[in-house]
Amino acid sequence: MAISPAMSKTILSRDELAERHAVILTLRREGKLTEAEQQVRDLLRLMPDEPNSLSVLATVLMDKGRPEEAGNVLLRAREVAPDNPATWAKLGRFLQTIGHWSRAEALFEMAHKRF
Repeated sequence: MAISPAMSKTILSRDELAERHAVILTLRREGKLTEAEQQVRDLLRLMPDEPNSLSVLATVLMDKGRPEEAGNVLLRAREVAPDNPATWAKLGRFLQTIGHWSRAEALFEMAHKRF
């Protein structure tokens, strides 16, 4: 379900946002990565600093073989939501996935001290 021009003038409720994320993640599971990416980018045009949407985008980008871009998106998510432990955890798991074990360990240690 694409975001219509009329919807772009509003901010989605938490439930609406969760519903959109569920649709995007279903597209991802179905292998429709281009459509999933477009849907989440539509959300981010509406709500550019929404950390969960940034996290979903990073997941789709990793699936599409674009780890550098995914990493940058996760850094942005941590920047806009520095007090969200899930954002830190996802960034740490991402670093592990790309083989940056020492960076992941350092990030997890910082998160442990912070939270």
